[in-house]
Amino acid sequence: MSAKAFVLSISLFWVLLHTLKRIVPTKPGRQLILPLQRPRPQLESRLLSNPFYGRTHFTLRSLRLEIVTTGFSESHDALSWRLRNGRLATLTRTIYDMGAFLGVFISVTSVVILPWMVMKLSREYVATLLTSDHSASSTMHGKRSGTHLAVNNGNSGTVIEPIIPGLTVPLFHLPMIILAVFVCLIVHESGHALSAALNAVPMHSAGISFNVILPGAFVSLSSASMKDLPPWPRIRIASGGAWHNIVFWALLWFASFSGMTAGTGRVVSWLGWKYVGDIGRVVLSIDKNSPLRQHMPIGTLIMTLDDTKMISPVAWSDYLLHPEPPTSAGWCVSRSWLREQPKACCVSSATSSNEMSCFVESVLGGEGRCLNPLLVMDPAASGPGDVPPSRCDERCALENQVCLRPQQGEELLRIGVEPPPWMPGAHPGIIIWRGPKHEVWDQVEIGNFQPRHWMIPIYLPMLISTFLSYLSIVNISLFAFNLAPLSYLDGCEILDASLDLALKVRPNVRAEDSDPEAISSRSGQWRKLWKDRLRRIVTISSNSMMLVVIVLTLAREIA
Repeated sequence: MSAKAFVLSISLFWVLLHTLKRIVPTKPGRQLILPLQRPRPQLESRLLSNPFYGRTHFTLRSLRLEIVTTGFSESHDALSWRLRNGRLATLTRTIYDMGAFLGVFISVTSVVILPWMVMKLSREYVATLLTSDHSASSTMHGKRSGTHLAVNNGNSGTVIEPIIPGLTVPLFHLPMIILAVFVCLIVHESGHALSAALNAVPMHSAGISFNVILPGAFVSLSSASMKDLPPWPRIRIASGGAWHNIVFWALLWFASFSGMTAGTGRVVSWLGWKYVGDIGRVVLSIDKNSPLRQHMPIGTLIMTLDDTKMISPVAWSDYLLHPEPPTSAGWCVSRSWLREQPKACCVSSATSSNEMSCFVESVLGGEGRCLNPLLVMDPAASGPGDVPPSRCDERCALENQVCLRPQQGEELLRIGVEPPPWMPGAHPGIIIWRGPKHEVWDQVEIGNFQPRHWMIPIYLPMLISTFLSYLSIVNISLFAFNLAPLSYLDGCEILDASLDLALKVRPNVRAEDSDPEAISSRSGQWRKLWKDRLRRIVTISSNSMMLVVIVLTLAREIA
């Protein structure tokens, strides 16, 4: 997806919404009314029994869509009674207390982590500026990754790897990122709703929103009930959303590192795909301008790169992005035949034919000769003198042969491929790539599932896997950032309640109150004043440091 196509799609989406708003009649409260005829008695009774009928409102203003409903309020009240009076009431409270303890710990820890992140990113950014000339020629771009969502270009001490569609990840991942954020926000808000039900706090409404392309979700709780709660239940409610996110992330992690992965693979196999990750990697897409497109059809199975088998999840990236691959065994050719070959391409960089490459003897001091790499490196080729090429071993010298390797600086890559199953006439072969290896990594995207037929979409398993990866990333991100003491986030509420708990400040009491029962002594005023000062200092400092972290991270990526 190009940037123009993306902007056009978003514009069309909002134009259709505003067109629908003008076509469908609305009430003054901006509640959309379905264009039905006078409902039949049976249909009318069903609609009236629906808890969402008449309680769901759609608001569309400019590039913001908001859907709010009060249909969950009665269910939330019933759930609150069950959670507080059922058999599992104690267990449920204990589970959410664990989330509250974790929320306080992460919120306090983030006050220390944020300054460390600022210093770390500052050093990284300065190092990037000092080595910008060198990194411009050696940095690999994360255009295509296959199984990795973020690419580390060699900075082992990186603090944050941002997900920026079109810059750090492909632009066509944006719909999956938006969907993953939306799902994780629903999980997050359900945590607030359930923990509020556990503390008998009514829920007035719940809703979702879209601002341009950014999804949102929210629950509206009774502010009066929240103010009357002691500090610990307020902490439990504030940390409930992040607690749901970390539990959801743990479930995804457990599924990926347990037998569920194999079970998912069997289900995918039943649906028409075959798992081939234990023998190679499947070509999912190739850049339209890549010369490899003519030789590797979509669905081709890549078995080897040079002598390295593609059976490891990271073998593809490690080999193509590694600056110095291990030296492999050479190829045996006839000594007499080699002497008849030209030397021009080995002496001058201006070669007469692009099909020739310079090969040298493995023994030091050997002369270089211009050879067609396919005749030497492809086992299916007839080879020099109609003798199939063979790898170097101890018999090379005994049979009047010489062991050859590409000259240092010759960028040759052997790609062992197997054609797709829907091409029965084709046979496994070797493709010789001439050029930097990282260009293959840039131009080819790979996966682990191969379709059994050409009509089956090849990209679907990869999309599912990528979406699950984004779910994990967004969940852990929401968990970490929401618990930091930043304005308008849950961490700020946790900080406020924690200070009330530590300083023994009564809830819903202000320092300027003159009620003698609320403030019985000057010590009560002192605690309230210090609580407000500490909260203001921590919040302003955290906001400032988070802003610096975001700016430095973006600057590092752009540089």
